[in-house]
Amino acid sequence: MPHGLLGHYAGFTSRFIAFFIDVIVVTVTLSLMVWAFVITQSLLQLGPLVEALRLEAAIPAWLQQFLATSGPVLVGLFGSIIYIAYNLFFWSTTGRTPGKAFMGLRVVTINGKRLSLLRAILRLIGYLLSALPLYLGFLWTLIDDRRQGWHDKLAGTCVVYTWAARPDERFLAYQLRRLAATRSKQE
Repeated sequence: MPHGLLGHYAGFTSRFIAFFIDVIVVTVTLSLMVWAFVITQSLLQLGPLVEALRLEAAIPAWLQQFLATSGPVLVGLFGSIIYIAYNLFFWSTTGRTPGKAFMGLRVVTINGKRLSLLRAILRLIGYLLSALPLYLGFLWTLIDDRRQGWHDKLAGTCVVYTWAARPDERFLAYQLRRLAATRSKQE
């Protein structure tokens, strides 16, 4: 009987796909929030209200200029806060973000326990450290025996498979036979 992957260290590809799914979830959520804010703002027509109440005089010119021109900066800042809260919440409560859950992965401590909030914060700080030198900290999972990135080493965590996935040798053998048959027909 073939061995499953349950409890084995997750590799780079599985983790990257999970990360990509999480980025999509956060991006879609942020986009919907910005869209709802813009729609609400346009429905309320706040511009005439500000003029009618003569609030412009109460707001310094530099602050008015900043608010008028810093939309992308504020969205980026808000997006970063959402991403940080997203990861901290899921890592410290379930050990898995929706992307990791979809891929059958869980972040655990080296002893296999659930992450505390402090350990989740350390792991998030480690994300920044792993990304700074050309993402080498993330690529480290390709050569590490436990498939730990620098962020995992800093926080004392690892990512494991939570389902008994099994490699399907019959599928691979079938594909190899099919490829060989296709090549022999071409010759």
